[in-house]
Amino acid sequence: MSAALRAMDAVDLAHRPNRPLDPRGASLTRREVEVLALVGEGCSDGEIAERLFISKKTASVHVANIKDKLATENRVETALAAVRMGLVPASPLD
Repeated sequence: MSAALRAMDAVDLAHRPNRPLDPRGASLTRREVEVLALVGEGCSDGEIAERLFISKKTASVHVANIKDKLATENRVETALAAVRMGLVPASPLD
């Protein structure tokens, strides 16, 4: 299990909103939504770069921009935002 999924298991997801958040409300670009979904899956910047055919530096910049737009403090909070937005399931069994 990825580190992001392990961390999510430790977080109380009972406070999730009744409906998913809309990534457009955070002014995320289409590419940032793609990157956010991969962060939610637990991908590293290098893995994101490989999957999207971009450089690792570009992936890192996207992640930093996403964290800024979502006002998240770290990668786990960012991954949880992806779950709340409905970009990835809350658990691997969903």
